[in-house]
Amino acid sequence: MLNSIKGFLEAIDWQISKKENSKFIPARTKCKSPPKFHTPISFPETLGEHIALKRKQLKLTQAEVMVKIGVISASAYRSWERYGVSPKIKYYPKIMEFLGYCPVHYCQSEGHLLKLMREHIGLSYRQVDSLLNLSKGCTYRAETSNYLNPEVAITLKKFYSAKIECLYEFE
Repeated sequence: MLNSIKGFLEAIDWQISKKENSKFIPARTKCKSPPKFHTPISFPETLGEHIALKRKQLKLTQAEVMVKIGVISASAYRSWERYGVSPKIKYYPKIMEFLGYCPVHYCQSEGHLLKLMREHIGLSYRQVDSLLNLSKGCTYRAETSNYLNPEVAITLKKFYSAKIECLYEFE
């Protein structure tokens, strides 16, 4: 707590000292660039922030988490945590398993719920269309359009529910 307050004061001192015609000379810092001031992630927004928070809670290194999730590229993993880049869909099941929860707390629509279910099992639109013998783009339209075909929605929900149950059958 004391370090974060000190960092905040240094940041303010630096900003004030840079104003034109200011005769203020910061007492706490003599740096020419802004001091690094990192706020702790208390409410993670991106999937990468969720992963970083869980990793830090478990006191694991990025390399250890990469092995658990099955990521080959270290730069890809770092981009998830640092820059909020979304991981490839194939990693979602392992990420959810590592986190122990689904990081999305609400659904905006029925299509959004279908998208979350699809991502949870790690399938792309094309894979679902192919597995269920749906026309090309049917799954995408079901997830993104305002009008949802009830027959397609029921088919997708049954398929996703069965797949999700299989994932957690042995727990």
